[in-house]
Amino acid sequence: MRIVLVADRDLPAEGDCSRDPRVLVAGLRDLGHEVTLLPLADGGPPGEDGEQPRATGPDEAISPVPTRARQGLARLTVPPDAILGMGPAAPVTSAVLADSLGVPLLLLLPSDFFGQDPPAPGYLRLVCRRLPSSCLLVESERQSRAAVRHGADPHRVFVVPPGVRLAPFAPRVEDGARREAPSSRRLRVFCDVSAIDLDDQRFVAALLDRLGTERRRRVHAVVLAAGEERPGPADDIWSGRDATTLVRDRGALPALHADSDVVLVPSASGRGTLPALRALAAGRPLVAADCPQNRDVVSSVRHGVLAQPGRRDEWLDKLDYLLTEPSVRSHIGRSARSHAEVRFALPHALGRIEECLTAAVAAWRYVPTNDPWTQGEGS
Repeated sequence: MRIVLVADRDLPAEGDCSRDPRVLVAGLRDLGHEVTLLPLADGGPPGEDGEQPRATGPDEAISPVPTRARQGLARLTVPPDAILGMGPAAPVTSAVLADSLGVPLLLLLPSDFFGQDPPAPGYLRLVCRRLPSSCLLVESERQSRAAVRHGADPHRVFVVPPGVRLAPFAPRVEDGARREAPSSRRLRVFCDVSAIDLDDQRFVAALLDRLGTERRRRVHAVVLAAGEERPGPADDIWSGRDATTLVRDRGALPALHADSDVVLVPSASGRGTLPALRALAAGRPLVAADCPQNRDVVSSVRHGVLAQPGRRDEWLDKLDYLLTEPSVRSHIGRSARSHAEVRFALPHALGRIEECLTAAVAAWRYVPTNDPWTQGEGS
């Protein structure tokens, strides 16, 4: 199958999830499909040549199909079988391309469109009602119901849970024995703050302070901050704190999860559900903000603990409970890893997307043999 993937700049470039256009392209190619990546001109992901796309002419500002996309289509020797759009800005360009080429359109809707409950209606109304021929790929049943409420055809809405690479986050063999056995070491609490705002970072810092002063809990905090060359506002919060390690190397994410006892996800960050997915993949108990996006991933208390955003007493009680009970941490960790393997493994997500593409192309090409409009053709 020949597929054109249209992606824009508001997508993660993490390299370990299905929401990364590069990962999706590589995965579909491994499944035997011919995939062309067409990045949008407003700072989208790099193209096949590794260069960042940019506007090249005065018509760029008014054209729904950016110059880079038009140049990419000009290089296609054979029309594609389907258009797959990713990102907030992709649907309009994808719809123009699909209509021009006469091929089916599938849209992978970003999870943050459904971060509010109910979601903001403007964009969903555009996608669900103005692009009636498109197939919408959403991450959960909740998002599917929201799309239908906003006018989408329920027969064209498909649930495709996000996928994450599980191998880098595989739990270590000695984890079970180490976490059950008593130890004099400080328990480690890990939090990725690289994509959350400063207020949420201050909330986490205050939570850790109260954990030590009020609960007398000796913990070592490991914080992953944005990889800025110069000190930023986050350094004022985390630098110089006792028993706190500030890390900027995102390549250390698997090791940071493996060395942690509890993972904190204080908000639905710019990376969507990815921080919670990584905690599940690593088999680590997590305390996450109770919001629609995280509820789509942490669907049971067996997979993690949810706490209302901003309620420090609730967060403090639940975090303290997990740190107190090693058997509970071990049980939640094993259940979280199993949940990730069954529902959020990257091959499962790629296979589901392939199924949707195959079904859309087959339905697009289908012509009933008893159609009265085609019976007279060729006579």
